[in-house]
Amino acid sequence: MLPPAGSGSVSGGWKVNEACATYEGVCDAQDPHRGQRRARPGRRVRAPRPCSAPRAESPPSGREFCGCEVEQWDSDEPIPSKDLERGVAGAHGLLCLLSDRIDKKLLDAAGANLKVISTMSVGVDHLALDEIKKRGIRVGYTPDVLTDATAELAVSLLLTTCRRLPEAIEEVKNGGWTSWKPLWMCGYGLTQSTVGIIGLGRIGQAIARCLKPFGVQRLLYTGRQPRPQEAEEFQAEFVSTQQLAAESDFIVVACSLTPATRGLCNKDFFQQMKKTAVFVNISRGEVVDQDDLYQALASGQIAAAGLDVTTPEPLPTNHPLLTLKNCVILPHIGSATHRTRNTMSLLAANNLLAGLRGEPMPSECPFLITSVLLRPGHQHCQSPAPAEGPGLQFFPAAEPYWRVESSPWEARKGAAESARFGRPTRSKTAVRTTHHPCPQLRDKAQGKHKGLMTNNCY
Repeated sequence: MLPPAGSGSVSGGWKVNEACATYEGVCDAQDPHRGQRRARPGRRVRAPRPCSAPRAESPPSGREFCGCEVEQWDSDEPIPSKDLERGVAGAHGLLCLLSDRIDKKLLDAAGANLKVISTMSVGVDHLALDEIKKRGIRVGYTPDVLTDATAELAVSLLLTTCRRLPEAIEEVKNGGWTSWKPLWMCGYGLTQSTVGIIGLGRIGQAIARCLKPFGVQRLLYTGRQPRPQEAEEFQAEFVSTQQLAAESDFIVVACSLTPATRGLCNKDFFQQMKKTAVFVNISRGEVVDQDDLYQALASGQIAAAGLDVTTPEPLPTNHPLLTLKNCVILPHIGSATHRTRNTMSLLAANNLLAGLRGEPMPSECPFLITSVLLRPGHQHCQSPAPAEGPGLQFFPAAEPYWRVESSPWEARKGAAESARFGRPTRSKTAVRTTHHPCPQLRDKAQGKHKGLMTNNCY
């Protein structure tokens, strides 16, 4: 990986970087041949800003290896919207970060050439998915690779908050540490406690796994629906949001931001919590009504809160929450380890390159895979068997994207796992169909696919 293209100053600009594409030996440790496949030549890509750690030596020329022109924003600071709109015009692909808002206005500025977007994040709430779907643009994201790092941070933040570590550090610095006192700086411990997790997804499960050695007595979770298979490992109980709030000693928010979860943790929620309870949010700031949280903390309705995410980000230095001793706020660093960020950037680049080659992405956004290929007569396939004739395409069973498992969701999940790990999944059936999960693959099958290129920051 290359050093950042610029000095990291606030003022930045677009810079052609011929040596910042994925290359052999770095692309994918589990698929060493992936990086050897070239993208189509003559393509332009946009990389909003550097997102990989520096190394001593540069890789081979990205232009020479991948056959693409990479234009990279040369500052670590977020790109002004006008500069991003101007820079993305005519690009075939875009690698973006969580702080880059990809909305209708930006997509209009990009034009019809834009075919692939890859975000270096798990969350996709910064993407206008409905608009992206209308335009047939494929989207890659980076799940799984940051799960453990984020879970570690969640537990660290929970311990930091409940044991009042920031207050203790300040007492040492300002001379408040005078002698031992029975109740001085007492906080709350995890042993024999009840922990509630809002959202038992990948990160929620990893948090539960990290908490096991602390002797948590009872684990509760809530979400859209029960997850008995996942919960069995932790002996977790599925409860309502109200019951979780009322019975938990510690609450960790690890759900996705959706219309249903926006503002979920509000005045009513905090009023149901115990006065000794500690609240932690590592999901998205919009899940919490911060005004209501401030009132709950300032009035003693709840004991303390730890936040790795806020609204807005960064949080203004004069925000009321920053005046409270019982509120610990971090600058959204859940995935901030060198290994995790490098792995995220590699996956984001591989998603782009695979998408532009018309291949299954290692991690394609499931919200945009709108059709699943199923054998006619399969329990989840309601279409009659198609008549033989021109235009029908047959995809052999070796192709992971056309695998079939027990349900449409499992089929998509199996496709992603096959692409990511380079091995077949449990599915058994190949299909004959004219319907493809994405327009780019359909065009490729019909001989219409044009080389696309994306931005990338290596």
